[in-house]
Amino acid sequence: MLAVERRIVSTRFGGSERAYLSALGEVGAGRTAARGIIGDQLRAREIVGRLDAPRPSAAAVLRFRSTFAPVLARRIVVSTAPSWLPEGSGVAIATSAPEAVFRLRVGRTATIRTLEGRFRVRALDETSALGAISERLTRPAIERELRSEARVDAFAAWSIGKQKGAASRLVCERDRLPELGVVSLVSFAPLLSLLETSPETLAALSTRRRSGASG
Repeated sequence: MLAVERRIVSTRFGGSERAYLSALGEVGAGRTAARGIIGDQLRAREIVGRLDAPRPSAAAVLRFRSTFAPVLARRIVVSTAPSWLPEGSGVAIATSAPEAVFRLRVGRTATIRTLEGRFRVRALDETSALGAISERLTRPAIERELRSEARVDAFAAWSIGKQKGAASRLVCERDRLPELGVVSLVSFAPLLSLLETSPETLAALSTRRRSGASG
């Protein structure tokens, strides 16, 4: 947790503790609350990583490709393999990969700093829209993104199940039991998000998830 906090200060605030604490103050949080929010995300990721996710259907892959056709994507090689490209090579998509990946010059290898750590990245092709890259190349990346979404949904169901199991042990004033739900603490302080994607892409992804849930 402390290591991640240091990386947030380094990558998002140029290493300035003062700027970091000032940004926390703007959202009404202090260092203790910030570390709690970071820890909450890390615990959730640990659980999510243990949950199963079925292979997406061809229709789901097609919907993702259509919905995120304008999103940036490119073929790269990364060392060591990060969570957003666990194979170490292939198509990286801006729905999970850091923005720096899409600014590299073709054929050049560079070190990028992320909240996950430092990585050596070589760009194999120019950055382009996801929809402009062949379906054969993008399918593994899209399936990876869809499985990640499925695990997030599975985590929500897991959390609700745990809450239901605990409800019988609660004693509340005037028998007013709390509502069941999954609260994302980082939504109160987005600057602490462990996601590497841009705010615009995150907004698009959130909209897609909401529309999928309502459908």
